[in-house]
Amino acid sequence: MIIPDDIQVLAVVVVRDGELPAGAEETVAEADGAVLVAGSGTSEAAGRLASAHRVWLHERSGVAPGALASALTHVVAGVDMVLLPASPDGRDLAPRLAASLDRVLLAGAVRCAPDEVELTRLDDRLSLRVAVDGPVVVTVRPAGLGKAEPAPAADVTTVSAPAEPAAGPDAESVAVLQPEPAAADLAEARRIVGGGGGPPWLPRWRRARAPPAW
Repeated sequence: MIIPDDIQVLAVVVVRDGELPAGAEETVAEADGAVLVAGSGTSEAAGRLASAHRVWLHERSGVAPGALASALTHVVAGVDMVLLPASPDGRDLAPRLAASLDRVLLAGAVRCAPDEVELTRLDDRLSLRVAVDGPVVVTVRPAGLGKAEPAPAADVTTVSAPAEPAAGPDAESVAVLQPEPAAADLAEARRIVGGGGGPPWLPRWRRARAPPAW
């Protein structure tokens, strides 16, 4: 089965045991609610995507990126813009899928349009606007976009793709470990709590109250 011709932008979300990766909701919203969920526990994960209205499920026990890219190549070949969350699995799959589809990869997007993709570099200090003039694969930064709007009940279809081996050496996860709190990416945090009294060089009276207006 392949994705219908009327779908020109599609989100591809890789899940493990029904858990959505960071940035999945924003990526689906950028794809106007069209999403292919691949991995294990796809039905459970898709049920938590509030902005999804057209869903394709590809259930498989493993998510080795090379084999998954080979299996999905013919499924998404007709889609002009394939979006993936810039999660660990998304970043693993995106370059392999781009190579398999023989198309450009644009990594780290914060805005996607049919004719232009905005990327950020240097810790958001540099913004790049790249013109899109052909089929592309794009990774979307977690929490880089606005809040997704809820969609009506989704139309769900099961995708059967052959379990093809990877074209070359593949990667397989041995274990998935939770990040250390001190090293966690703030872009993926659900809540951020800040505190303090201002820089140490700032006079104490200015930290305690606003300066008088003269």
